[in-house]
Amino acid sequence: MKNLRTLAAVVALSAGFAGASAALAQTTTPAATDPAPTSCRPTDPCYDVLPSQSSITNQSFDGTALSRLDLQVDAALNGVKAASTAVANSVKLEGRELDKMEANQSLTHGDVVAELNATLPSVVGDVDLSATAIGNTVSANVDVIGDIKVTQVVNRDPTAKINAYLGDIDGNVNIAATAMANNVSINGDFATAKLSQTSIGTPVIATASVGIERAAGAVDVAATAIGNSIALKGF
Repeated sequence: MKNLRTLAAVVALSAGFAGASAALAQTTTPAATDPAPTSCRPTDPCYDVLPSQSSITNQSFDGTALSRLDLQVDAALNGVKAASTAVANSVKLEGRELDKMEANQSLTHGDVVAELNATLPSVVGDVDLSATAIGNTVSANVDVIGDIKVTQVVNRDPTAKINAYLGDIDGNVNIAATAMANNVSINGDFATAKLSQTSIGTPVIATASVGIERAAGAVDVAATAIGNSIALKGF
């Protein structure tokens, strides 16, 4: 009889622990919550809390970038604007914050040529003509950047050419031929910047051959050839 009472007590005690465990399991079940927002509006508190972000790009061009524009307009009544542009490698970044930015660009073979040929006997208004040839270019307009590393190598010859005949121009004339091997432009606060540009044994050529019979406004004609260019702003 004593053994039966002891067994009953053990069974009751085990049942009590089982009930306690079940009760504990129920109390620790997480309550249902709304899913986290996937984006922040400018008015939300989370808008100024940015996750860690970085940009790493690698570009290599091994071909020919050729842009040629042949333009003839007998009579233009509202000005003329024309552009011929050839670029081998290009990176453009815009935003609020980057922890790290790295760009590697190389132009090893092929040509980068931009050519514009224009014949404009009569224009009412302004004339704006441009030819631009660039090997490598990196542009970043970011409010805050941590570490910046850019490596650019060119061993080919970017070439920009303009041939233009202008007759009677009732306005301003702006003509620009620009050739550039490597270009870096950074606008923003940054911690460190390691920039390397190399142009190996090849010419960078910009030519502008322009004939103008009459221009009522200002005339601005330029041919610019640049090997390596770096512009930093914001520190």
